[in-house]
Amino acid sequence: MNTTRIPLCLVVGFLGSGKTTLLKSIIRQFSDKKLAFVVNEFSEIDADGAALQREHDKVVCLPGGSVFCRCLSGQFIHTLQELPSLLDLPHCDGVVVEASGIADPGVAPQMMQETGLNALYRLTRVIAVVDPGNVAQLLDELPNTRAQLAAADIILINKSDIHPAAQVNDAATLARSINDTAVIERVAYCEIALDLFSAESCSKASGNYALCADPNFAAATAHTTMPVDVDKLLRAINSLHRELYRAKGFLKSDAGAVYLDWTPSSASRFDLPDHQGPYGFSFIGRGEKTPAINAIAARLQSGAFNDEREQC
Repeated sequence: MNTTRIPLCLVVGFLGSGKTTLLKSIIRQFSDKKLAFVVNEFSEIDADGAALQREHDKVVCLPGGSVFCRCLSGQFIHTLQELPSLLDLPHCDGVVVEASGIADPGVAPQMMQETGLNALYRLTRVIAVVDPGNVAQLLDELPNTRAQLAAADIILINKSDIHPAAQVNDAATLARSINDTAVIERVAYCEIALDLFSAESCSKASGNYALCADPNFAAATAHTTMPVDVDKLLRAINSLHRELYRAKGFLKSDAGAVYLDWTPSSASRFDLPDHQGPYGFSFIGRGEKTPAINAIAARLQSGAFNDEREQC
């Protein structure tokens, strides 16, 4: 075995489960290592990657689909092939890939073998992050949720601090019923000491490349630089909680730039006074609810949620 291959850890989990929070924890835990991160967004707005770049300078972002979809896999493969030079990182202790929330990670070993990436990298861990508040529903609705759990070496039942203990335990039981070999840990804010790079992944899962247009999902993005009444927008998003899986992005408010991140179980708002990037906000939801998802994005872009105080 070529021991000079770069260790690669793959992080998967549904939209809003806490994958980016885990990457921030990894940055803190391995501050003495020279790591690189590849962040894959299903939406066209690179929100998670931009958030991670505020904490680490070796981050490459791949928005607009899944890296395990034929449409984006070529770009992903090229990125991994050129990663050390792209990031000016001739010596790299490890790479962490945050895959889109819709990804089936079972295809990763096949992709690495087909493309020769397994000569450059060795897959050390597949980590699945789970939100106990929606995992049972997602397992009924979306096949890739089961695929993510089945492929994992480590399953983190996240948000154990905000969900009832019984619900957290039920999520762990569900995960165990799908994967009887993975390490399962209950965590809050994905805070846990992990051995990410020394071992080889034990995952035996196989999978299929994602569809370029997955009928299970709908996505729409609004681009606006007018000040937005964030509370008004949140009320509209909450009214669509049965249609939406995730809503997130960068908005301009009366107080300056804001990063808003919504899931059906939580909403977070962060003021970003030094934000220099573009503004944009993405909605991701059920495929059969495409008209409603397109409609709220169009309303945001047309000014329906603008802050009237800033326009007087």
